[in-house]
Amino acid sequence: MAGSRNIQKRATPSSQQPAAPARVIASGTRVSSETHSIKYSGPLPPPVLLGQYDQVLPGCAERIVQLTEKQSSHRQELEALVIRANIRHRSVAMWLSFVVMLVFGYWGYSLILQGHSAVGLTQVILALLAPASTSIHNAISERKERLEKTRILAGVDAEDRLTGD
Repeated sequence: MAGSRNIQKRATPSSQQPAAPARVIASGTRVSSETHSIKYSGPLPPPVLLGQYDQVLPGCAERIVQLTEKQSSHRQELEALVIRANIRHRSVAMWLSFVVMLVFGYWGYSLILQGHSAVGLTQVILALLAPASTSIHNAISERKERLEKTRILAGVDAEDRLTGD
């Protein structure tokens, strides 16, 4: 991934007062300091830093790249497992909801045939609500998961942002 390099230099001109006390050497000569910082994002440091690692320890850059590749592969495998588990969970929930619908529907139908039409009709209505409740549960779970991921990634209160509060 692309990174950004940010180098900040701070020098104190002799005509200005330094922010921090500068050391005075001999006849009024000032010593100033520079601060360098490098910022990057992504799994790998920029090529310049990889080269510096390789200068200090030959082969280190290649090891860093291999480690990053292994980590990326592992993360992708975990994501695939999570996706398969979510699909399996939804499939099982759908089938269980269907079974509940059939059982309550048959029960309500048999109650209507026995002359308990109010109770039987209530059972049939409850049977029809089973798939709806599964859909509602899935929608709520997905929303909570998205909110949590957004909070983690953005570091902001995602619920306020999504609801517009």
